[in-house]
Amino acid sequence: MIRPNRNSWELGPAEFCVHGLWLFPLLVLLCASCAPKRLALDPGPKTAWDGFSRSRQAVSPLESGDFSIRASMNTASKDRKDRLVIKAWGRMRGPVRTDIEAGIGKTLVMWLDEPGRWTAFYPTDNRAYYHADARVGMNLLGFASPFDVRELLAVSLGRVDALIPDTPGDVANCGAGCWRFFFPENARLASLDLDVQGIPLTMIGRDGWRVDFIRSDGKDIPDRLDLLIDPQTRAVIRVKEFEIRSDPWPDRALELDLPEDARVLRLLDEGEQVLEGRDRSRPED
Repeated sequence: MIRPNRNSWELGPAEFCVHGLWLFPLLVLLCASCAPKRLALDPGPKTAWDGFSRSRQAVSPLESGDFSIRASMNTASKDRKDRLVIKAWGRMRGPVRTDIEAGIGKTLVMWLDEPGRWTAFYPTDNRAYYHADARVGMNLLGFASPFDVRELLAVSLGRVDALIPDTPGDVANCGAGCWRFFFPENARLASLDLDVQGIPLTMIGRDGWRVDFIRSDGKDIPDRLDLLIDPQTRAVIRVKEFEIRSDPWPDRALELDLPEDARVLRLLDEGEQVLEGRDRSRPED
């Protein structure tokens, strides 16, 4: 007896149940593939953040001993362009001396950064300025930077540990092998981009500044930093030399001697105030 072909919707109840048992697992798989994925649970960003967490637990090169750094810095703003050489030496938990030179080798300014006090001396003007906060002082004197001296040195070496909260908030994919981690509004950083190994690629500040870390494969220290300070001010930093000394710096090497006739001024947020006194290297507030 020949039976006509029937479609599935023409099956009787008993036959439909048998066929339905086979269809149900297939429907479950199809629904699972269509369901939206929660990015925070994806192993990609977790692997990246875990890699970054392991690296920040390691001792920073700057913390492992007295150091010296030489870097070039090209800056561009609306009104001017400069090529500078930055030479810094000292210890992260003590004094840090910095000389900033023009491309021709002329010293423009000398810094001494000590805990709780930052001093800048301009030899051409024979003037020194100081402020309790290095980052504030640097910006008041025209050295636009979202970082203080020690932070700038660490970031130049690719270390951003001190700027990053322990726990991120939301996370999003930012391209192939890139994960963007967002931070609470009270953090200085708005976001940090990491590669799959947890190496920083880009960080964006709450105030709009941005740092891009440009690396060759396998290098710990970035080849260069592209720093966007504001829409009209940019800088490119390249670390040329970095050394950890086998012996500590002599105390004398970390001092900033001022001429007896130098004018020393205390920087205020709204201006400057001339200070008088014989001990011009350590004027009283």
